[in-house]
Amino acid sequence: MNHPTFEAPPLETMNRLLPAFEFTALLASNALSAVYFAKQRSLDRDVAIKVLAPHVSEAAEFRSSFETTARTMARLNHPNLIRVYDSGFVERMIYFVMEFVPGKSLEHSSRGQQVEFKQAVRLALELCDGLAHAHDHGIVHGDLNPTHILLNQKAEPKIGNFGFSHPADGATTGGPTSAMDPHADIHSVGAILYQLVTGKTHTPDAAAPSSLTQNAAGLDAIWRKATHPDPSQRYADMRSFHKALAGSLETSRPATAAVAPGAANPAARPPLASFQPPVHTATSRKKAGINPGTIIQLVILASLIFATPVIWKKLEKSRDEKAQKERDERAQVARAKQQAFDDELRIAQEKSRAAKKTAPANHLPKPQAKQETPGESLERLRDSLLSGNRSEMPLGSVQQGESHYFLATKSMSWPEAASFAELHGGHLAIPSGTADLTWLVGNVAYNDAVWIGAARNGPQEWSLVDGSKWKPAKTPDGAGAFLAVDKLGFLRAAGPKQSLPFIIQWHRDGSNPGKLSALLAKTRDSLGQTSPYFPPGTLALNDRRYLFVARPISWREAVDLAETSGGHLTVVSATEEMSGISQITTDFSAADGVWLGGFNKGDQWLWITGEPWKSAKWAEDASNESPDSALILHPGKGWDSLNISALSSGFIIEWSNDRKSKPTTGNPSTEISTLATRAKDLIVTAERKRSEKLAANARKVSWDLDTYLRNLPKSDQSVWTQHVARIKNSVVNNRVLSTIPKSTGIQLSEKMAKIAQDGAIQQDKIDAAFLLEAERVRIAFITKLKESLVQAEKAGQRAVARTIDEQLDNTANLAEWLRSQDIEPKPANPTANDSGKGNESKRPAGNGNPLFE
Repeated sequence: MNHPTFEAPPLETMNRLLPAFEFTALLASNALSAVYFAKQRSLDRDVAIKVLAPHVSEAAEFRSSFETTARTMARLNHPNLIRVYDSGFVERMIYFVMEFVPGKSLEHSSRGQQVEFKQAVRLALELCDGLAHAHDHGIVHGDLNPTHILLNQKAEPKIGNFGFSHPADGATTGGPTSAMDPHADIHSVGAILYQLVTGKTHTPDAAAPSSLTQNAAGLDAIWRKATHPDPSQRYADMRSFHKALAGSLETSRPATAAVAPGAANPAARPPLASFQPPVHTATSRKKAGINPGTIIQLVILASLIFATPVIWKKLEKSRDEKAQKERDERAQVARAKQQAFDDELRIAQEKSRAAKKTAPANHLPKPQAKQETPGESLERLRDSLLSGNRSEMPLGSVQQGESHYFLATKSMSWPEAASFAELHGGHLAIPSGTADLTWLVGNVAYNDAVWIGAARNGPQEWSLVDGSKWKPAKTPDGAGAFLAVDKLGFLRAAGPKQSLPFIIQWHRDGSNPGKLSALLAKTRDSLGQTSPYFPPGTLALNDRRYLFVARPISWREAVDLAETSGGHLTVVSATEEMSGISQITTDFSAADGVWLGGFNKGDQWLWITGEPWKSAKWAEDASNESPDSALILHPGKGWDSLNISALSSGFIIEWSNDRKSKPTTGNPSTEISTLATRAKDLIVTAERKRSEKLAANARKVSWDLDTYLRNLPKSDQSVWTQHVARIKNSVVNNRVLSTIPKSTGIQLSEKMAKIAQDGAIQQDKIDAAFLLEAERVRIAFITKLKESLVQAEKAGQRAVARTIDEQLDNTANLAEWLRSQDIEPKPANPTANDSGKGNESKRPAGNGNPLFE
């Protein structure tokens, strides 16, 4: 079937169609699609963007299911799947914004080679993990082969070409694969594993792996079951296949150097982990061929030809060093808080022991060995607990059932306590019934009350930190969002301003169901449901939900973490939102502020969602913003700017439909620049018209002088020719003489004087008309600038307002404004030379008089 020709849009067109991205390279294209490398401006992140040809995008069956499938694909978040960040339509084309993975395809890395057995099984296990995650969300790949799998720099497989790889009509378009049988993916993984282990392409009549290599003991039965011609005879699901493969590692013999006959020597090839991405060259950008029946790979072709090994290693080292530095800084903040309390407790204990023991007279007390406090032991074991190791627990821990419990005596707000618990490998203690509450209070709690792992999830709903809903036997006292239990076992709801001790719970198996990332993933996966789930502590404001997360974090980390929840950093683009956010954050404990979803680009502030920046609430002592700053909220004070790499006290996630319902706004700086460009264009046009009129005027003066000369008797022509020539030769840049002093020696008859005078007068009129038009443009430009200044000041765009003020200063004087654009308001007129001075004997007789003497 023939299809319309599709030419990949040039980079300039893509930058215009999707201004949120900076397109820098066309990586691959064919008759159905094109793949580009781009940078997402707001997050400064590399992405791959694929656009589908109009005849593909507009296919009825494909279009009808696109939005549902794209939304589901965006929720897939697994280390072995290439992420789809966003999708949409632009100029009749569907586009996908995807994770950019520098590396080689599995096909390129393993073609014709046997891969070491354990490495091959490890790759297959990771493929099973990624596909199981996809199957859980109702998505089947359906067309998996080694060309659709990328190996990153750690040789970890990432599956691409998801969701739209299988033809919907078998010929012209690609369609979602959610209705396909997951057993197809099981067969694909089995075939890929066969190719890795044997170095041979899998076929229906393929020989058993053990007959081709000595390293495949125990794999034959697994391979036969996975690739059985009857799908019903294959493994029930991907996890069953995974379990069988994992068992094969335990029963397999150690790998040997034996190679199947005809296969390349594996020893001559480096292990997968050492493979590097190819160097990108101009010749590598060739259009890839494609089977018209399939919408071919999204990012695989793109990423194969982009990054160089040296650059990648440098970038990876830089990112690792930066990430480690930020982790160390966060750990230092947490340790400082706990250390302050531990020091106070230790001093109090030492004083108490000294008071009970009287030292002998004139005898110094014997130095006592320092005893570790519970807080010190907790901090010492932090990394071990965070890794899931429960072989040693902090001093004072109490074991109950399958969990350990610990009372952290340092008072914190509930969000701070939840973050502290997670940074130490646990979560706030979860009550599962009245008996548990009584046990907690009786064994580890003291003082007035302690925080536990429950908080509101709506006006009348409660949620536990493990993600499950919870209904207390008795409605807690108080109207706060966070739950505490007092020493009598009564529940109390308190707000974020309240600081209390808290109970940390660790599971003996090393798991942590209370991790924030798991809760945010659960939220993301539920957003399409009738009653979506939100983490405990989420506050509702009209149709928006907000969650304050208290943890030391940089702006980019906060942006990424918010994205994993299906939401984004809070955007405050409307007056009612500003009032609501101020109200719910008043009592937040955030000495270093909390990140919002605003960032400074150039000299202006933008929202990460593209919503219009209408107003601002800057704090009185707000610092001057810089291009590398983002928006931070100081509760109870207002907004400020902070460098994006600095650590704040936390961030606020927002879930709403504002991103979809609100139109994007223009770039304030771009609008000002556009006004200035438009004004200059008008001035340049007026100057061009002036030049054209001056040229016409100069030609008329010359023509009239020549006509006058031709009509003179020949005897007079010889007298006046040299004077006419000197007047004509004095024209410079189409400007004629305005004065002809006697000292020049140029003589003028009455007619010549009249012609020259008329030319000078017309020249003045042309200059005056230009200046009048320039003044009209200047006044219009000033009016627009003042309107923009009012809008910028109202929106709190302080840097933009300063830029506009500078523009207004530059336009205050017409002549200076024109000169700033390299245009002279009224250029100097030419002057005649004095070549005739002193030659009075040759001056013609008559009544000629100098012009404007």
